[in-house]
Amino acid sequence: MKARLIWKHCILVFVASCAAAASFAQPQPVPPKAARELDQASYVELFKQWRQYMETHGETAVGLVNLGMAYEYSGERDAALEAARRAVKLEPESPQALAYLGKLLSVIEDDQPAALAHLLECRRLAPDDGFGLTMLATVQLKLGELAQAQATFKTVFDRHVISRPLQDYAYNMLVGLPQGAVLVTAGDSDTYAVLSIQSGLGLRQDVAVLNISLLNVPAYATAVFAKFPGIRPDYDIANHKLVMAGNGPTYLDAALLAKIIQEQKAPVYYSVSVERNRYGYVPQVVNEGLCVRAGSKGMSADEVAVLMLEKYRLDSATDWTEPKALAPNEVRFMSNYAVAMLMTAEKDGVSPRLRERLLERAAAVAGFHELTAIADRIAELRGR
Repeated sequence: MKARLIWKHCILVFVASCAAAASFAQPQPVPPKAARELDQASYVELFKQWRQYMETHGETAVGLVNLGMAYEYSGERDAALEAARRAVKLEPESPQALAYLGKLLSVIEDDQPAALAHLLECRRLAPDDGFGLTMLATVQLKLGELAQAQATFKTVFDRHVISRPLQDYAYNMLVGLPQGAVLVTAGDSDTYAVLSIQSGLGLRQDVAVLNISLLNVPAYATAVFAKFPGIRPDYDIANHKLVMAGNGPTYLDAALLAKIIQEQKAPVYYSVSVERNRYGYVPQVVNEGLCVRAGSKGMSADEVAVLMLEKYRLDSATDWTEPKALAPNEVRFMSNYAVAMLMTAEKDGVSPRLRERLLERAAAVAGFHELTAIADRIAELRGR
């Protein structure tokens, strides 16, 4: 009986020790939203865990950056900025802290010169830091420093910051555009990928890439139209005022794009990832592969099919040597291949032979990325 009591006591001590160790274990890192987005409650729980952990173990730059990201993603932007400032003060040569503070100074404070200073220091200390490089390029764009941004994007390309599937996706967006076209992009993934291969490969530098969010920054808009004077719209950027329209406020980007399409100085295309109904001006568009054309004559359905099947670089979209677990946003881009092929196959005028080839290739992409709904629709069309 005594031995049994001793053994029971040992078990209780062991369990208590494990619980104590778990309570002091470092919390999981906060994933960037581009890699994996959590729900609101998870971010709140993470900032509580990181705060409690550092109360016990002391503050570190890495801990404060994680705390800041959890605050930021849960909507506590001021708290995120304070955490980032403390991280840099604590460890002035932490590339992670410098890059994160640079991002928040740019996004929250709109202090681009201060952001630039931190990001340049990050690059000096960690020349291969992908997040620091892409944020540096973004701030340079916001400041209208297009030549400096181009040089940074070349480094992004040379350091393989952009995955091969996204690089190929960017190539495919550019390869079918007419000479001197305008390509409107939306988020980080399509913008960074296109600008990096333009800079790294010297590919299709005749195409003016306009990020729809950055077009609201006068310095960026002015610099882009100085670089591409042939597409400059007849619009007073410096004196733009918000006007309430039927679709919401007319922001600078909407006003500029409406003018560009109306004046037709160059053919205008949108990346399919651009949510065109959110920006005050909704253009009429026609799908052409991974881009949609606004307000100009384009390709026939057969020409679009040939573009996708014979000119697109598609191997990386279904290549098992590439990481299978792509970030969610990258999987979304890969799904665009299947959707674009499906939409083209359903168009009037596409030949039966090309239609079957499109559906076959779309099925391969949908199957590889486990896109069940798209795969079912493809199977339905092929079974007719």
